[in-house]
Amino acid sequence: MRRGGGPATVEDDVRPAAWRATYPAGVTGVCFLSEGNHAVLSFGDGTLRFLTPEADGVAVSEQVRAHAGAVLHLCPDHDGRAALSGGDDGRLVRVSPDGTVEALAAFPGRWIDATAASAAGRMRAVASGREVRLIGADGTVRACAPPAPSTVAALAFNARGKRLALAHYGGVTLHWTANPEGGTPLRWVGSHLAMTWSPDDRHLVTSMQEMALHGWRLPAGKDFRMAGYPAKTRSFSWNAKGTLLATAGSDSAVVWDFGGKGPEGRPPQQHGRRDDALVTHVAYNPRHDLLAFAWDDGSVTMAGPSGRTAQVDRLAGRPAGLAWSADGHLLACGTEDGAAALWRMPRG
Repeated sequence: MRRGGGPATVEDDVRPAAWRATYPAGVTGVCFLSEGNHAVLSFGDGTLRFLTPEADGVAVSEQVRAHAGAVLHLCPDHDGRAALSGGDDGRLVRVSPDGTVEALAAFPGRWIDATAASAAGRMRAVASGREVRLIGADGTVRACAPPAPSTVAALAFNARGKRLALAHYGGVTLHWTANPEGGTPLRWVGSHLAMTWSPDDRHLVTSMQEMALHGWRLPAGKDFRMAGYPAKTRSFSWNAKGTLLATAGSDSAVVWDFGGKGPEGRPPQQHGRRDDALVTHVAYNPRHDLLAFAWDDGSVTMAGPSGRTAQVDRLAGRPAGLAWSADGHLLACGTEDGAAALWRMPRG
């Protein structure tokens, strides 16, 4: 971004890849650590790799063996210094850039269905089947939520880290992290697959098997629906101000305006519409209204505040993850075919 107001056009932010590679195993997740700006790639063979930007390039770590099977879930841990990884071997582990692997939870004979971490609450949550455990910063299990009504498909902490949402068939259940007994149900018939909580804690949005989004305005619990998607939404991203929600699952990046009274009665913005591909992942720059989104043909596109778009690159395979660094200067993507790339964005 140029200092004092962003780029003249979105094309000003497009740069050739600073690093790219192809690995034998497919990528299953991409995230960044806030400490050290390390990008993290997880793979279907149970390994992770850390990418560290340097003045003259990008340093790539040796692969770190984290699981006996595939990595199913990847996110930054609560302190931003390590990655939280859940596998189909039923283990939740913390993996540091130096290769240290610390076991946090195990569900023998099962796999990890969902993970989440809260910087504000200094806590992690992990789900396997209907069971959910809350794990503190010291690695001990702080509490176990009552069994969910069905298999937990997604977990999300609110911005203050005081509430945890569980998505499952039939809706969402909210628990207080200090005392997860009981729970407040937010009911809506159907399978809820993924979930995001707005930065101001006023809205909770899920994606559904029926290729629609469902939301609740909190604390009242008034619900609303956002339909018209040709595919399931598996990726959400809020802009830096927390007023716009970008979503995947359509032939464009669909952006809903949550300012004022929220999205009810407002048509969404649609960026970069194509007739030959669907958006699989969306990621807002954490400091600017610059939206990156990836398509099922491996293309990566950016849209500026005006909605003007420019193609960043194209990788081999269907994207499995797309993420910005905390400072907004690095963008990383990985695909199911094992292709990965990292781009540097202008500073300012």
